[in-house]
Amino acid sequence: MGGRDTRYVPLALLGGIFCIVAVLTRRWLVLAHPGLSVGVGLTDVCAEGFCGSMGQGNVDPVVIAYLTWGNATRYITFGLAGATFLSLFFPSSGRRPVGFILPVLWLLLGAAGIIAVRLFPGTGQFSPSWSFFAFTLGVLLSIFGTIPWKAPEDETPRMKKRRTVMPSGPQRLPGSQFGASPQRMPTAPTPSVATGQSGSFGVPVPLGSRAVDGELSVELDLEDLSVEALPEARPGEPIIMRNDQWVAGESLAAKEAAEVQEMELPQDPVVSPSEARLREIPFGLKELKLVAAGVVATLPNGTVRQLRWSGVLAVTVRRMPQTEGGYDELFVDLIRNYRDGLLPPPLRVVLGLTTVNFDALPYGRTSEAAENARRLVQFLSAKNPNTQLDRATQAFIDGSVDPLQFDDLDSWHSYNDRYSIY
Repeated sequence: MGGRDTRYVPLALLGGIFCIVAVLTRRWLVLAHPGLSVGVGLTDVCAEGFCGSMGQGNVDPVVIAYLTWGNATRYITFGLAGATFLSLFFPSSGRRPVGFILPVLWLLLGAAGIIAVRLFPGTGQFSPSWSFFAFTLGVLLSIFGTIPWKAPEDETPRMKKRRTVMPSGPQRLPGSQFGASPQRMPTAPTPSVATGQSGSFGVPVPLGSRAVDGELSVELDLEDLSVEALPEARPGEPIIMRNDQWVAGESLAAKEAAEVQEMELPQDPVVSPSEARLREIPFGLKELKLVAAGVVATLPNGTVRQLRWSGVLAVTVRRMPQTEGGYDELFVDLIRNYRDGLLPPPLRVVLGLTTVNFDALPYGRTSEAAENARRLVQFLSAKNPNTQLDRATQAFIDGSVDPLQFDDLDSWHSYNDRYSIY
């Protein structure tokens, strides 16, 4: 599809010729019968005195021929010519039968007009009716000829048959040619020990092919086949694809190494030492925000949990056991209410690692971690009087002792194991 439909040009010229013939016939008829008017109806001709004394049945055969030719066909001729000329300004319709249907219809209608007038010469109203029908049909044909019809789906471009001659050899084309395996790569010609001749790449021998003087004659029925010439290389040197081009003198290992160097591998985000330490502590929070209705906790993985003041079951303050790295962080656990008989993980605030808006406390923040933890527990207890405090935590709040510290890792792990993991 697309372009201009030039198949209608001969048909348009044929319609123009018939138009000229119709005009010349009319001119000749008027000259041969000076009394004949330019009317197109048989009744108009009879009114001019050409019907004879016996009525319309004795009309001159020349006049009948003109009426048949001019009235019954010239409208279709004009419509046909208009349709063909207009089709030159529209995309090709792709419907091949149209070029044959139009002239056949034109001839059939012309023959039908001659036969009808011969069989019914006395019907004065026949010619005008036939002219009107011919004019209507001509308009329809004009519209039909200018519609950009869709081409049939089963029409495919004709395959071009080429004869390709390639040297024979044991190698095969790369995976992008002739459907060969992509793992097989062509190599430069290697001299043969027996013959001293150098072989080259080729294709599998199809049925009906024959080898002539060391060459393979292959009949290929392809639409478009272009074989890219391989670069020159030393015998046995591999030829590989690099940037959509065949390159010689490089090994597959060198190619893979170059691709690894060019590839930008994704890098892990930079993690600060404090954040790395926080990830090692079970249930440690990245941030705890004190709001009017409760707290909003953010885990290291980005998960956000909300807890109302009434949902705080208990609060404990402990210090982790001394580790080899010298870590013994102070932490505050906000223990939540039981859920389905299980104790959910606490919201663990690790002083110095968890970001807390201590400025929201009544007395603000201090530079000492222990004092900040004491003020936080006092604030939580004031928000929910039902919050439970164990003896060690209560003693720390009263200011009489330091926070209780775990003796070893075993006691530390036992403390964490009492919480269920959701």
